[in-house]
Amino acid sequence: GYSFDAGVTRIPIPELVPFRLTRTLTAALAPHDGPSLLLPHMVALLTALGTATDLLGAMMDAYAREPLADWVREAHDLTRAD
Repeated sequence: GYSFDAGVTRIPIPELVPFRLTRTLTAALAPHDGPSLLLPHMVALLTALGTATDLLGAMMDAYAREPLADWVREAHDLTRAD
């Protein structure tokens, strides 16, 4: 799996869907019918995300700009350089 910008910038075809109904998820929902159980909720979620893009963008901005990973990488690079 990819998180944050990696799913958009580091693979040839970006992952644009926030979740996937994989075989693993379907198996975890057994003996229930996973697709019919989750489909209405997935459609409702994607509809809500599509209509509230400004709100969603504002909420996710803090995560997208999280500098912690960059700080850890820079500290690691500095310790290797010494």
